[in-house]
Amino acid sequence: MADLTKGRIDYLIADRHYINEMAVNGGYLRRGPFAFRTLVLPPIDILETETAQKIVAFARQGGVVYALGELPSASVDAGAMDPDMVGLMETLRQLPSFTACKPEPETVSSAFTHHWMGWKYNTETDSYGLMPYIRNQAKGLTNPLQFVRGEFEMLQEHRVIDGAHFFWLVNNTESPQSAVVKLWDIQGSVSLWDCETGQCNSVTSEANGNGRSLELRFDPLQAYWLVVDPKSRKQFEPLKRPEKLIEKVEIQGSWRIYYDPEGQPELKPVWEIPHVLSTNPGLESVLVEWVNLPGMNKRFTGFLDYTVTCEISRLTAKMYLDLGRVHDIAEVWVNGKSVGKRLWMPYRFEIGRQLKTGTNTLHVRVGNRIDNYYYSKPIPSGLLGPVQIVSYE
Repeated sequence: MADLTKGRIDYLIADRHYINEMAVNGGYLRRGPFAFRTLVLPPIDILETETAQKIVAFARQGGVVYALGELPSASVDAGAMDPDMVGLMETLRQLPSFTACKPEPETVSSAFTHHWMGWKYNTETDSYGLMPYIRNQAKGLTNPLQFVRGEFEMLQEHRVIDGAHFFWLVNNTESPQSAVVKLWDIQGSVSLWDCETGQCNSVTSEANGNGRSLELRFDPLQAYWLVVDPKSRKQFEPLKRPEKLIEKVEIQGSWRIYYDPEGQPELKPVWEIPHVLSTNPGLESVLVEWVNLPGMNKRFTGFLDYTVTCEISRLTAKMYLDLGRVHDIAEVWVNGKSVGKRLWMPYRFEIGRQLKTGTNTLHVRVGNRIDNYYYSKPIPSGLLGPVQIVSYE
């Protein structure tokens, strides 16, 4: 599953119940609107004879089968070393559409990397399992969207809806990314659909042999739909990007940090809040992790509020507040007016309409993850910045 995700190969998980509901037709396993041309088998000790027969019939018609380990020698019907099962698996091994992958190591070590990516397995996955075949675009493990240059860690799902191709693309890194990609054997008008704003924009692409090439740009951890419609049924406004960066002004110095009891999560036990945070006017501090605030319990889970004033000498066409690093939830008000909430990077808010020349007040409410409540070792929590006001022409 990790290799398929890394290789951006669409897949679903099916147990024997769903395999038995599928029909073998034209080298595909079909069930309702779904059609699968590749079957990946985990190491298996025992299987139903009916399921094994269907797998062999699928492979005989040209369906691609990869085995990640041992094939079954026992059947649910006749027990261990069932001659029929052994014969079926020997037949499967001889078919040209079958591939036995190099098995995974018996022991796999892992480590907790950081709180939103979770556990990372410390293995060289390129040398065994599916990954060598994914890298070589082997039969049944191809991807219609390929990097031409600028490859990075991108997540992808592909769906065909009413004849149009929808690619859900995710920048799975904390850095901006720019890449040129090619869509193989797909033609049509190309657009980007933003699920957060509902905005749809056309993007420039070029016919390139048996496909189309285009440039993609992502903010950190940004995701959107890339849509290719062969019928070009709807035209959208061209994608416009800020043309000229004027300046970035970092908000430096101390913030007022305080604890507001309203809207806090109901957790037991309730951690005692340091007096300096729970009484007016709060704590004057530079931006640090919560565990470094005086008297703060390292397992505190909830919300803290931050306020600061800044001077704006002039307003421009587009002005954004960029909070930098936040762990993990941010809600922002500018001069008492709400400008939105963010659950992930980039923690950036358009604030031009709420700003005024002169003194402005910024208010940021930050919440951390409940992981901090359950684990004895604290995870990063708080507003860490750098906080900047970014102006574009």
